[in-house]
Amino acid sequence: MTLLQSLSLLLFFALVASYINHQWLKLPPAIGITLVAATLSLIFVIGNKQFGFYTDQITPMIKEFDFHGFLLHGILAFLLFAGAIKVNVSAIKRWAGPISCLATFGVVISAFVCGFVLWLAVILLNTIGIVSVHLPIEWAFLFGALIAPTDPIAALGIVKDINAPKKLELKLVGESLFNDGTGVVLFLAILGFIQGYDQTFVSVSAMFIREIIGGIALGFIMGALYYIPLKTTKDYPVLLLLTLSAATSSYALAEALHVSAPLCTVVAGLFIGHKMKTAIPEDSQHHVDTFWEFIDEMLNACLFALMGLELLVINLDWTFLLLGVIGFICTIIGRFIGVALPLFPFKKRILKGTIPIISWGGMRGGISLALALSIAIPGQNELAQTLIAITFVTVILSSLGQGLTLKYLVQYYQKHYKNFESDNTIDVEKEKKEAGEADNF
Repeated sequence: MTLLQSLSLLLFFALVASYINHQWLKLPPAIGITLVAATLSLIFVIGNKQFGFYTDQITPMIKEFDFHGFLLHGILAFLLFAGAIKVNVSAIKRWAGPISCLATFGVVISAFVCGFVLWLAVILLNTIGIVSVHLPIEWAFLFGALIAPTDPIAALGIVKDINAPKKLELKLVGESLFNDGTGVVLFLAILGFIQGYDQTFVSVSAMFIREIIGGIALGFIMGALYYIPLKTTKDYPVLLLLTLSAATSSYALAEALHVSAPLCTVVAGLFIGHKMKTAIPEDSQHHVDTFWEFIDEMLNACLFALMGLELLVINLDWTFLLLGVIGFICTIIGRFIGVALPLFPFKKRILKGTIPIISWGGMRGGISLALALSIAIPGQNELAQTLIAITFVTVILSSLGQGLTLKYLVQYYQKHYKNFESDNTIDVEKEKKEAGEADNF
């Protein structure tokens, strides 16, 4: 298939999934589109085995499709920028401490706890004879690293549809935007160790510092540079080009300089989105917001549809399904500990129910699957395929299970704790006073 034919098929599949969800299911797009796409793919798989459905044209296209490159070196720049440009910087600054701890220490803790529990679980299953799977501990930690970062795309989609307290929403979305950088760096460090690269604690720490600090610093620089022409422009087509260029150039330059591209793009988006509120006319700002909402929804639809289509090419026998369920449970355990420990110093500032809601609300999505699909180690294809299958099942269970039940968890705390509901609004002026003037961003 040509590039145009592949793009046409992907957009058509995304359209079908989006339309079915919008007309009948009425679920958040992150859940509904993935569910529809996975269901259609499952029908294709079963139909092909039982009735000889013709999927010879679709399956090779999915196999050849570079999901890793499509997400991590393509649309992620647009998705992160679209999410960051809409965030209320004035409100989020007050929660910089909890968010930064969750996005750094929380990710590392979650990764190693999840990996260690999965390793123990596989040993137990092998001992009692339920499965016969070889999973070294370093590969279990690799799974923990790729599954640790939560999906900002899914988080943003879910919190729009539940009446969660705004301060809780800020912590969940803010952490999701920032923790990709830590997760990707940790994944690359463990993958490098498995591949035999000479890595020490000092070299890994230096890589973390370079990627994270460098990404944040470059994001500020890119945001400031693009703000110069932005504040003197009133023509909205030029403004759209400016923001598009800011999203792509910040991500591309960060990759070229070997600093965290996700962090760079998020910081640039936060900077531009905040400054834009006072720098350009309201009607032009409306055009920019509408444009990025469209970009966000279109690319989300394609991403979730593609995740569902991956079912056509991933080998899922009962062993992998069982390991996937166990992997999901390990992910929840690791996530809970990775949230509870970093938030412990802030326990007097956070709402009752913050830890369980943020733990359960940290859904996994395309980023985890893209990292799993990027694993290519000579002679280790069987282990790579095992991790891909476990990751896919975990991502699907996370998207559907957590996404469909998160609102009930929020409703439980709203019902049983009176102070929980009273925190459902934000006094912006008070936030500015507590966090410092927003213009100092």
